[in-house]
Amino acid sequence: MSSQGTPTNFVHPLAIDGSSPFVIYDFGAFAPDPNIVAQADRLEAKLALAVGDLPPAMAKEAAGELKMYAGHRPRFIDLFYVPIWSFLHWIPAAHPGIDAGALEKAQEAHALSLFLHLWDDHLSDAQLPPNLMRLQLRAVAWERYHAAARALAAKVPGGDEIVTRLINGYLTSCHQPPPATDQKSFCDRFIQQIGIWLVAPALLGHLTGGPNVARELCAVIEAFAVAWRMIDDVQDIDKDIVSGQQNAVWFELNAPGRQMWEHCRVASTGGPRPEPTTWLIAATGIRGDALQSTLRQVIGLLSQAETLAGKAGWAGLAAEMAACRNLRGLKETGLPI
Repeated sequence: MSSQGTPTNFVHPLAIDGSSPFVIYDFGAFAPDPNIVAQADRLEAKLALAVGDLPPAMAKEAAGELKMYAGHRPRFIDLFYVPIWSFLHWIPAAHPGIDAGALEKAQEAHALSLFLHLWDDHLSDAQLPPNLMRLQLRAVAWERYHAAARALAAKVPGGDEIVTRLINGYLTSCHQPPPATDQKSFCDRFIQQIGIWLVAPALLGHLTGGPNVARELCAVIEAFAVAWRMIDDVQDIDKDIVSGQQNAVWFELNAPGRQMWEHCRVASTGGPRPEPTTWLIAATGIRGDALQSTLRQVIGLLSQAETLAGKAGWAGLAAEMAACRNLRGLKETGLPI
């Protein structure tokens, strides 16, 4: 068995087709606090430790691939919206005295959970063709993630059960996703699929203030993550039509809209992009109630996360949610929300 290495014509699995009229919609931008930039560096260093567990030549190849994944961004961790990991700064800032060793484990577990969720997704759907380096990087990252999560769990009553439940939910729902019949079941399934993202918030919340704080912090992360999934689905409407996926926008379509979606899918069979004529019809229909409804839910989820964070005393995290809520694309397209 041999690896072909990382090809120079690397096709980025996260590349977005700029020709789609829906890629304009995104979270509002904000300049991160300097402490958040420092936190990003710490998370990136945790990823580097996993890469360093590989044999030297393989580690060099892996580091190069992660750099290509990052693209124009300074760090791989910058692929992930700030509020999905910034709690690692805002929670200790609001609750001084958290054990430094526990915080280190939380940072390592969360950094690796973000990497693993992306890596597993792209390996499983063949967007990232498997080779020995990619599989071994996944193996060492999982080993480090599991060790960090269990070490953190040892400091929390019932911590092992929390970790086992969330990890098992992640693995099971990603490997054999339960069917979604409506928007609620679609979102509930996604929360299961981000189980490994919730391990560090759940355990850190328990250490900070017990079960109530853990629930509050997980609720903030869940609301933001579902909002992210929805905005991602808006950006990927063209890809999901071609691949035959029913995404968050699809669940907001009425029966004629779903028929247009299906007609476009059938007409696009075998092609990398939607067939132009049926795509124009489908896109026009989607711009109506379905798009508006989806984006309203995104704003509602961000408002929910902002309110929860504010009430808990996490002002910095609440401010990030408020900034994200100022969605890009609304003013430019004049879409009423």
